[in-house]
Amino acid sequence: MSDFCFVKLFKSCQKVFKSFDLSFKKDVPYFKLSVARCPYCGTHHVVKYVFTSRTLVFKEIGKTRVKVQRYVCKRCGKTFQTDLTSLVDKNSNFTNELKSESEHLISDYLGSLKNVCKSFKKFFGISVSH
Repeated sequence: MSDFCFVKLFKSCQKVFKSFDLSFKKDVPYFKLSVARCPYCGTHHVVKYVFTSRTLVFKEIGKTRVKVQRYVCKRCGKTFQTDLTSLVDKNSNFTNELKSESEHLISDYLGSLKNVCKSFKKFFGISVSH
């Protein structure tokens, strides 16, 4: 991943940085919680556990492999990971920015999902199924 892609990734995540931190190690983006707190019992007594790999699709970068920090709560023993719902919906790999761009293209210009998929491939190099 080049420095140019890093800048684009930072810009696309800039609006949602309040809930998590973004860092890079060996050209791989890592997402961690800014303030680690258990979503089940609310305590701050959590320990970093492992990273999980995930592929996210950004508008200007395309498919990017990222690592998401997992945690273990010392009080209740449950595991959880960094909440990325402000960046990407649950059970989705497409970022909210990419989804809003496709909605904008459908409503204002292209009118169909197939045309949106073709334009994403042409302008951003992203292959998206209609």
